[in-house]
Amino acid sequence: MEPKIYLAKLSIFSQEAELLSRIHGLVLAFLFFIIGLSAGIPDDRIIPAEDVLEVIKSGKPAEFKNCTIEGDLSLKGMTIEPPVYFDQAVFRDSVDFDSTIFNGDVHFGHSEFHKDANFMRSKFNGHAYFGDSEFKP
Repeated sequence: MEPKIYLAKLSIFSQEAELLSRIHGLVLAFLFFIIGLSAGIPDDRIIPAEDVLEVIKSGKPAEFKNCTIEGDLSLKGMTIEPPVYFDQAVFRDSVDFDSTIFNGDVHFGHSEFHKDANFMRSKFNGHAYFGDSEFKP
């Protein structure tokens, strides 16, 4: 009689395994669907220049990566202590860093400037990186 009970239990486990396999397949199909949808969505974010200014004025390190900054950004005459990172940032409007003092590192790597970019009289006391940046007319 013991083998019959064992077979009955095996049958139940087989049904549970089949159910779990189906659930697993549905979850994978759902994940592939979501990944497929997100593939058409660009990674960049649009950030108003006022928000960038607010973050920099907060005195904390600022990092803007894979984003588009809209609006004229003026940090003219400011002294900025913490590091500031604009990595793969697109500046659609003008930027004014005239007489700005950067005491921390500044990173503008792989960024694009589409309008006026004024760095006259700026002072970089840390490392300044502009590698692969483009200044477009």
